[in-house]
Amino acid sequence: MRSFSALCLVLASAASGCTHFHTNMLAESIKTFTSKAQTHNEKVWVASIADSNACDSGCQLPGSCGTKSSPLGGKGLFGGFSGGGGSDRLAYEVITNFLTQNQKMKVIESHRHNYSTDTRVETRKKLDTIIDGKAVASGMSCEDLCLLDEAKKRSADKVLTYHIINMEAKKLTIHYRLSDVKTGVVEASHTLHVAHPTSVDTSFVEPAP
Repeated sequence: MRSFSALCLVLASAASGCTHFHTNMLAESIKTFTSKAQTHNEKVWVASIADSNACDSGCQLPGSCGTKSSPLGGKGLFGGFSGGGGSDRLAYEVITNFLTQNQKMKVIESHRHNYSTDTRVETRKKLDTIIDGKAVASGMSCEDLCLLDEAKKRSADKVLTYHIINMEAKKLTIHYRLSDVKTGVVEASHTLHVAHPTSVDTSFVEPAP
C-alpha cells in the first residue's frame, strides 16, 4: 500500500510540475491542521474548495449543478479531483494518504462509478410553478451545495475542504475547513503557512501598525 501511495505521489507530482518540497509542505500542513482539529476516525469527504465553485453559481441546465453534468464532473484517479489544477490533485493525494495511514479519518472514495456507497438520500426540493394560484408544473431544485450534498449521499460524517492560496518552491499557504455534514456547522478552520519544513497558523494575523 505504501509503495502504491508513493507511486501516486510521483505521478501526481510529475503531472503538476510539483517537487518533493511541495509534497512535504502539504504533508506538514495537514499534520498541523489535524493536530488542531478534533478527529475521531469519522467518515470524511475530502474536496478542494474549487469543486464547489460552479455548483454555488446555481443551475445552468435542468437537472444539472452549475456548468457540470454531475457534482463530481467525471473525476478519475488523477483527472479533476478539483478545479484548481495539478497542485490540488497532489494535495488530495497527500491529504487522503495522511488521514488514512495515520487512521485520523476514514476517507470516502471519490470515484462515483466504482465506489458509490449510498446515493439514495434526496438532497433536493420539489418546486411547483404557480400561475393564477394553481400549480401548473413541478420540478426539482438544483443541488447547489454540492460538497455537502455529495457528502450526505455518501453517508459521510464530515467534509474536509482545502484551498491552496499560494504555493512556491519552498513556501505554501493553504486553508483547511472541517464541517459537520448533518448540521453544516464549521468545526475547525485554519489558514496555515509552511516555510519548508515548519508550519505556522496564520488564521489570525495582527494588522500592521
